[in-house]
Formats: sequence, structure tokens, C-alpha cells
Amino acid sequence: MPYRLTDDRPLNGTTTFALNADWRNRSGFFQFVTFGGNMTYKWSREQYVRHELSPITIEYNSILNTTAVFDSITSKSCTLCFDAQSICAFIELSLHI
Repeated sequence: MPYRLTDDRPLNGTTTFALNADWRNRSGFFQFVTFGGNMTYKWSREQYVRHELSPITIEYNSILNTTAVFDSITSKSCTLCFDAQSICAFIELSLHI
């Protein structure tokens, strides 16, 4: 048989749980905060071959404060207004397989 169905080499793996937070201040426009977390499993059998699987990634973004300048810019363009509303309360749950 040309291929082995079993592998006797050890499987080196790690599981990582991560939490993150980011605060951005666009002076004169808005303040923006992001909270998130993920779970990642990494494994390898060989030195130069590595695998990574992140089945859960969660991110929450919110605009904290806006200035009159930012509000006037977004009110002039429907596209910008829609994008700003999307940013204000946005929760993303993505499953990566």
C-alpha cells in the first residue's frame, strides 16, 4: 500500500483561548471600542507543516461618542450614514472550518 493509514509520529497540539479589547480615538470625529475573543487549536506532526483551526471568533464593535463634524459628514451621504450605523452596534460571529 503506497500510503500509511496510521501515523506513529507524535501529534503536538495546543489550544488557545484569547480575549482582546481595542479603543480608538479619531480626534475630531469619534471614539470606537472593540471587544472580542476566539478559540484556536494548533497542531503539527512535522517541523515545517503546521495546522490551525479557529472554530469560534466573536467580535463586538461600538462607536462611543461622535462629534458634530462626524455627524454632519455622515448626514450628507446615505452610504456613509448606513456604514456608521452598521459600525455603531455590530456583532460578528464567524465560524471558520
